[in-house]
This record gives sequence, structure tokens and C-alpha cells, in this order.
Amino acid sequence: MEFEYERIRYALACKLVNVRTDMRYLRKAAFEPAFADMALTACILTRNVRKEDGYVPVTKAMAEKWGFETDQILDIAKHNMFRILPPKIYSMKDVMLSDQEGSVYHKVETMLSKRYPGTDAVSLKKAAMHIASQLCEKYEKHSGMAQMWVMSNKDWIFGASGLMNSRALQTFALKHECSFYILPSSIHEVILLPEKYVTSTDKLRDMLAFANTTAMEKKRFLSDCVYYYDMEKLEIRCL
Repeated sequence: MEFEYERIRYALACKLVNVRTDMRYLRKAAFEPAFADMALTACILTRNVRKEDGYVPVTKAMAEKWGFETDQILDIAKHNMFRILPPKIYSMKDVMLSDQEGSVYHKVETMLSKRYPGTDAVSLKKAAMHIASQLCEKYEKHSGMAQMWVMSNKDWIFGASGLMNSRALQTFALKHECSFYILPSSIHEVILLPEKYVTSTDKLRDMLAFANTTAMEKKRFLSDCVYYYDMEKLEIRCL
């Protein structure tokens, strides 16, 4: 399929991928190194953007045909991505109570709909939210969830690319008055933990390793490295 630049320029976006597991993907892709084990790529969002296959990778050949160097097309993709899907930071509780697939609320609603077929949708959602809220409150007291935030965007698509938005990172650090740790939980989101609430980086590595080996779909995997944002140096580094 041929893509004319003027027709797709406002659908360009960026996506962070793992340099090791996505090596085949990177052979033809327009990309540049981003962090220790991540690369930044460009893509074209389609009408099915909310689906896993709702994009088309931008290859080096495509960029060349449009008359751009790789760094130029990536700059355009980043600028457009942060225009249409700017980084958004959610509390962990908000994520767990959202209607995103896999959230506590979504799982409870699914369970109730199967157990009580025929129940009207409004009552079902109200009951699911009540139960999910209680579960989150109990979990929050024992897990430290209150000190965790999630960076993504409104559509939860390639939200990890928010790490390329320096303003979003600085704003989060200034709000919490400290540097913070980053758990690259998937290509669609990352978890942020202010340094003042973290007592052990080993626990963070264990959390990330557990998520990657038990709950992560291979196509969503981003990194097994814990990162650190230094608010003084304004840089991200792998620990």
C-alpha cells in the first residue's frame, strides 16, 4: 500500500520498542536509539488505533521517498504524537477502576455479567464499581499503590513514548519534589514511582520481572530494565 505524506502527516505518531526483542522490526523501520534497551520508531495511526494492529510502521524507505532523513521524520512523529495524544498521568487507583481491559473494575464487571445474566447494564456497572473500589482500598493500604502513577495517554496506545516528552517528566518531578523511578510496564504505559517513597530498587526489579513473565503479552513487552529520572540532571538512565 502506498502512503502519500501529505495525506498521512497528521496521523504520524511514535512508538518505543525493545531493541533486542524487536530486532526484526527495526531492520526496516525508521528509528533511533532512545534509552539503554529501547528505540524510538515512527508509525502511522489508522482508524483502528485502539486495536493492537491499528498502525502501520514507517520504514526507512518510506521516509526517504517522502524526502526526509530518519531523524527528521521522527521529530515530526514526536511533535504530532504529543499534539494528538499528549502524555497523561493517572493514579494507580484510577487505572484499576477504569474500564480498560484487565483493570480490576473490568474483571469484576465481566465476572458479574456471567454470574448474573440478564441484569440491566446500569445496575451491573454500579455494583462492579462498588466492589472494585472496596478491593482497591484494601489493596492500597498494603501494597503502596498510593505512591504509584501511570503515564500513558487518553487512548492508551503507545503511551510509553511519553518518556520522550521532557516537559511531562519535569512536571511530574517538580510536583513530587524529587527524582523518580520508571517501570516500563509495556509499550502502552509506564509506571512512575517518586524516589522518596521507594525503599528498595531490588523490589522494583522484582515487580517488573514478575509483570513481564506473568502478565505481559510478548507483543506489548518494552523492557526488563528499571529506569531512573534524575530531576537535577534532567536525564533518564537505566539502573
